[in-house]
Amino acid sequence: EKDCRVRPLQDVTYYGCGEKGHFKDKCPKGRNQQNGGARARAYVVVENPQQNPNVVADGKVVSTNTILRGCTLALFDHRFKIDLLPTRLGSFNVIIGMDWLSYHRAVIDCDEKIVRIPLPNGEILEVQG
Repeated sequence: EKDCRVRPLQDVTYYGCGEKGHFKDKCPKGRNQQNGGARARAYVVVENPQQNPNVVADGKVVSTNTILRGCTLALFDHRFKIDLLPTRLGSFNVIIGMDWLSYHRAVIDCDEKIVRIPLPNGEILEVQG
């Protein structure tokens, strides 16, 4: 059974534009105007959320209207281009989104807590979590 909360439409805020009274699909400012049409996704998965201090999903809305394009992500001796969305997320320095991981053909091994990123030279960069 789902716990669905119903709100009057005038109380709803679409955080893409910051205005009340509509959802994303009815935004009068157009689709994804803040980020040039790009869609960003990031996920944090935890085993025991109520006991983990790194939980982001606390019911608060975290938003930003700034994208820092062309940043450099340094993993060991390897450098990658990445666009960042600055925001305060507790103890996290960076959360790498699924779009970036997918673009770089990364493989997430949840059992070993390792992310494997294929490099252009054929080697595999392994990042232990």
